[in-house]
Amino acid sequence: MQAMDPAAVTAGRLRALGRAAAWELTEGLRLVRAEHRTWVARADALPDPAARAEMRATLEAKRPLLDGAALFWTLGDVRDARLLRALVAFQILANHHDQTGERVGAGLPCSGPDMTSFPEVVDLGRAPRSYADAELLRALVATCHAGWAGLPRYAEALDLVVLEVRRARSLDLENTTRPQDRPALLHAHAVAELARDPDLRWFESSAGASSMLTVIALLAASARPGATRGDLVATVEAYTMVATLSSLLDNYIDEDEDRAGGHHNYLNYYGARTEAVARLGELMALTLRRAAQLPDADRHLVIICSMFAMYLTTDGARAHDPQEVRRLVRAGGSLTRLLVPVLAAWRAGVRQHGA
Repeated sequence: MQAMDPAAVTAGRLRALGRAAAWELTEGLRLVRAEHRTWVARADALPDPAARAEMRATLEAKRPLLDGAALFWTLGDVRDARLLRALVAFQILANHHDQTGERVGAGLPCSGPDMTSFPEVVDLGRAPRSYADAELLRALVATCHAGWAGLPRYAEALDLVVLEVRRARSLDLENTTRPQDRPALLHAHAVAELARDPDLRWFESSAGASSMLTVIALLAASARPGATRGDLVATVEAYTMVATLSSLLDNYIDEDEDRAGGHHNYLNYYGARTEAVARLGELMALTLRRAAQLPDADRHLVIICSMFAMYLTTDGARAHDPQEVRRLVRAGGSLTRLLVPVLAAWRAGVRQHGA
C-alpha cells in the first residue's frame, strides 16, 4: 500500500520522471557539461598558479553535485536555461567554500571569503564586495544574480533564502583549526541559529544547514509564478530534512576517506555505526512523507529519489556492505529502487564514479 511506501511508483510520478528525464537528456545534462567546461577554461586562464590550482580542485571535486543542483530546474513550469546556469554556478561556489574551508581546517593557505559572505550570492540587493578581488568567483556570483533576477517569486522567497544561507555558517565551523572545539561550536550554533525541527537531532540540523540544498530548492521553487508564500515555507520545512540527508549520505559514502584523512564526519556523532545507518533509513522514510505533502509533490519526489539513487550508486557506497546499501535503497521506496539501476548504468556510461 502507498501509505507504507511514501515513494510508491504511481502514474503521476512516472509522468514526472518522464518529464524530468526528457528535460535532462535533451538539454539539462548538455548545459551542465557546457557550463563546467566554460568554468574550467576560465580557471585554466587564471594567471596565479595557486588560484588556478585551487579553482581546478573545486571544479573537479564532487563534480556530480553540479548535475544534482541543476536537476532542480525541472521544478519549474518552463525550461529556464538561466536558472540552470545559476544553479550550477551556485553549487560551484558552495563547493569552493567547502574546499577552502577544508584547507583552513588543515592549516593550509587558501583564498576567498568565508560563509558570512554568502548572502551576497543570493541577494540581488547586495554587491558582491567580498568576491571583488577574485575575478572568477565574481563571475560566478554574476551568473547567479542573472538567474535569480528572472525568478517570478524571488522577492517573496528572498528573506527565507538569506536566512538559510546564514544558517550555513555551520560549514565554516566544521572546518575549525581546533577540532577539539568543533562539537561545542556546532552545538552552540545549532541551538542559537538553526530551526528546531522536532524530528531532528541538533547535529542532524547542523549537517543539513551546511549542505545549502534548502537554498537551491527555495530558489527553484520561486521559479514558479503561481508559488505562494505558504508553498515557499512548506519547501523550507520539507527540504530541511532533504538537506540533512544530503549531508549524511555524503558523509556515508565518504566514511573511509574521512577516516583516513581525519576529516569531520557527522555519522561519528551517533552512538554506534549501526545506529547511524538505521537512522539514515528512518530519515529517508520521513523525508519522503514530508515531500509527498508539497505542491507538485511528484516532481519533488523524483528529485529526492534521484538524489538517494545518486549517492547509493557511488564508489563510496559500493565500498560498504552490499546488504547495508540494499537496506538503504529499500528505505528510499519503490521510486528509488527503480532509479538505482538507471543511475548505476548512467554512471558506468559516462564514467562518473564518485560524488
